Formats: sequence, C-alpha cells, structure tokens
Amino acid sequence: MSARSLSGVGFVVVATPAAGDSVDPLHDASAWRRALAAVGVALPVSVERVPERTGGSITLVGGGPGDPGLITAAGLRALAHADVIYADRLAPEVTDELAPGVRVVPVGKRPGHHPVPQSDIQDQMIRAALAGERVVRFKGGDPFVFGRGGEELLACREAGVDVHVIPGITSAVAVPENAGIPVTFRELSRSFTVVSGHDPLDEHELKHLAGLSRSGATIVLLMGVATLPQTVSGLMRHGLAGDTPLAVLEKGFSPEERSTFTTLATAVVDTAAAGCVSPAVTVIGPVVHALDDDAEQKTALARPFLLACAHGTGNPSGQAAVAQLVAEVRSALEPVSVIDTWVDVQEPSLTDRTRELSDEPTVIVPLLLSAGYHVYVDMARAIKGNPEHRVAAALGPDPRLAAVMARRLHEAVRAHGAEPITEHDTVIMAAAGSSEPDAVRDCRVTADQLAQELGLPVRVAFLSAAEPTVEGAVADARKSRRTSESQLQNGPEKDPGGNNARVLVATYLLAPGFFHTKTLKAGADITAAPLLLPDEPTPTELTELVVEHYEQAVRG
Repeated sequence: MSARSLSGVGFVVVATPAAGDSVDPLHDASAWRRALAAVGVALPVSVERVPERTGGSITLVGGGPGDPGLITAAGLRALAHADVIYADRLAPEVTDELAPGVRVVPVGKRPGHHPVPQSDIQDQMIRAALAGERVVRFKGGDPFVFGRGGEELLACREAGVDVHVIPGITSAVAVPENAGIPVTFRELSRSFTVVSGHDPLDEHELKHLAGLSRSGATIVLLMGVATLPQTVSGLMRHGLAGDTPLAVLEKGFSPEERSTFTTLATAVVDTAAAGCVSPAVTVIGPVVHALDDDAEQKTALARPFLLACAHGTGNPSGQAAVAQLVAEVRSALEPVSVIDTWVDVQEPSLTDRTRELSDEPTVIVPLLLSAGYHVYVDMARAIKGNPEHRVAAALGPDPRLAAVMARRLHEAVRAHGAEPITEHDTVIMAAAGSSEPDAVRDCRVTADQLAQELGLPVRVAFLSAAEPTVEGAVADARKSRRTSESQLQNGPEKDPGGNNARVLVATYLLAPGFFHTKTLKAGADITAAPLLLPDEPTPTELTELVVEHYEQAVRG
C-alpha cells in the first residue's frame, strides 16, 4: 500500500469477519489510520464487521451526480462489500479503489440505444442474488428519481430476494448548484418541480408547468435536450414569457461540464448553436440568475411578492380577463413574483396564499375598484399579526378608470350602430355596490370623473347592497323622459328636437361575471362592457394602476 495507490480515494472501508476476536487489531479503525499515516495518507476509516453470508441480496445504490466524492458513506460500504455491481452509464466509474476485486457489469443506456433491456437487467440481478451473491445496482443520482428503482425493487420482492435502497444525491439539485444556480431562492422561488423530458410533454402537462412557473416555481428538466423545442414552445403557448431565463447544464461534475445560458424564446437556437447534448439538466426560471453579480438584479430579487387579489367568478371569460391582467403585471414587474389569488368563488383563496407566504415579504394588491368589505375585513384578516404582509389601496377611484369606462361606453354605442352620445342621453354608472360608506363614496367620486370624461352628468347606481339600484335608476330615467301625450305622438322617447333620448349604462366592473349579466338585464338601451375583456388587450391604465399601488405599498 502506498500514497500513490490511494490517490483519489476519499474514504476507506475495512471489512473484517464478524466472528473474529473483538480485540483483534484488525477491528481497530485507529490502527488502520496509523498504518495509512505511515505511508503519508490521512483518510477517514470505517471498520465493518461482515457477518457470515446467509444468502444473496440486492442493494439499489444512488451514486449521486457523477463525482465519487459525493457517494454516501452507506453507498461506499455497499460497493466495497459487493460481489457484483450492475452499473449505469451515469453512475460514477467503479474503480478498484471503490470496489476492489468486485465484478462490474455495465448495463448503461444511451438515448435511443439500450443494449441491455431493463427486463434483462432485472433478471440478471435476481439470478445472481438467488445464487447467493451480494448484488449492487449502481445508478446515477437517486434510484427513485427517474431511475426505475421502484420497478427493480418490486421485481426483487416478487422474486423473493432481499432488497435494500441507499439514496443518492439527485442531479436535479446538485448539478444546478454546482453551476451556481439555486433551485429555490427566498422571495424569488419557493418551490421547484422536477420533470422528465425523455418524452414530449402533453398539453395538460405544459399548461400545468407554465402555471407553476408563473406562480414562482422553478422547473428542472432531466433528459430534456432532445425534447427541448417542444417543451419551450409549449410553455410559451400556455403563457410563459419568452424572456424567462433558461440554462442547459451539460455533463455536470465531469471535466467536460458546460453551462449554456439563454431564455425560453431563444433556447432552441442558442442550444443548437452551442451543440448541447445529453446528459444535461435544464433549469427554467428566474433562479438561473439569482446569484449573478448584477446589483440591479439582486435588488429586484429582494422585492416582496405581489398577491394580485380579485373577487372570484365562475364566468370563464371573467377568469381569462383577470388572468390576462395578472400576466401583464407580471411582465411589467419582472422578476418580482406576481401570484393571483381570490377572496371568493375561485381557488386558491387569499387565506391559503397568505399562509403559504407567511414567512415572505408580501404586498396584497386588491384588484377591486373600490374599498369595501373585502379590503377592510377579508384582506385585513388575512394579514393580521404578520408584519411581513401589507395591503395596498384598492384600484379606485382614479381618473384612469373613468377613462377606460368612457372608452367602453363609446365602443358599445358604435357597436350598436347608433348615433354618438349626446346631451339628450342619460348616463348611469353601474357599480357592484357595498354596505361600506367609503366604498359608496369612492363610486360617487368615480362617477364625477366619468362625467368629466363624457362632458355629461352621470348618475351612480348599484347592483347590490346600496341604493339606488341599477334597475331602479334605469326605470327612473325612462320615466323622466316621458313627455306630454302630444309630444309622444312624434315617436317613442323623442325629445322635441327629434334627437334620440337613450338610457346608457357605463359598467364600473372589472371583468365579465354575475354582476355584468345582471347589468345587461336592467333594461338600458345600451350597456357597456366591463373594463377587462378576455379577447382584447388589457388596458394599459389597469396595468399601470396595479404596478403603482404595489410600488406605493413597498415604499410604505
């Protein structure tokens, strides 16, 4: 034994007979350490007393991400005690130092090339164990993370073979870490999802992953180089921004390791130009740049989460319109984590979201047009006792909301093929309504702002909880338009000058839903659409308001 022969060894396991004399110096680890020191080597030593063999066994050993130094102590012991090792391609190389005198059977697979089918591997291992041999199935990473370890364990149990599992460090975490990418990062990513890219993902999987990523999760793809074009195009198709950071990390922990940094939109071109090949780990999400030296990036990463909290709806158009607004805000504030939530009807609820983010600085921005019960009670209750959380102001009143409302009313008039709005028309602003005096006051302020936009008086009416009702306001407007019997002979609802005397409703609602349906049934001549529509671009005024309210809350 010499220092040269032990080069590269990180741990020494000495196997001695369990039936031997307990005072035998061979059982003393310190004696072995002194012997190593005599040849100039300082290594940790474990003395294992090996019981007399009573039968064969199979041990599934995770070899970690490729560096022999990252094999667990239990894994090293299993390798040293084995009679035969069935080794995968991605497992660390089995050297004489790791397993002296042990027979090694290579059974590794490459993409599209499986020289030893999985069923044959299992049959060979089981036959060896039934013949009394100690078998190690040596895998890269962890046996149960896309390693088919579960299948092999079940096959061993079915054959009546003693089987054990020794976990390994998964490459899904270790390879990004080695490249300087944490898969989670406080205030940036609170979760990560590991996905097999061996086969193309279906539309349901892509939609789910895109949603997870938009909510702040990191996506880690294993075996995903060949299917990367389908993956990135699918994620963008389901709403993930093209400038989302992406990194392909090839051959981690090997001399040929290499990292390619790109974005979702440019990944296919950039990885093809770089000649990226498997094995590789692909990471998608802002964590790709979490440890960059860029000061501006670090400042952005430290910013609070934004919980965009709307009143839920069962209306698919309303859900889509709000989701579109949240996506615009997310794009405007990137890399701030913008997460949607709801105070009613839809899930996940505000209570659940704030519980998930209990340790994170968080700003709740109400996607509500006025302050009321949901702000004063629901949101206040959700943050009670948590100094890390705060609630921003409701979106209204604000002249920009009145401007969007006026635009929707003009659009509705044009869509009816009617004459432009004139001073002969009666305009009613339909608001959701609230029992909170502040909310009613806010709506009256908005009605005054709408009147300035239109150059006409505007009456405010409510769909619930406050008076007057929209239906009652429309009926009153019609009654006030009635003239004497002689004037009515000129035509229904004509003023003496011959102009149409219409009742128009401007809708002060965020998105389509129950209240807008109720507004349409109120009996007006023309009823405008809500502020948000799923099949039209989100008004920039709405995006600006959400961003401003977030920034104001952050500044305190």
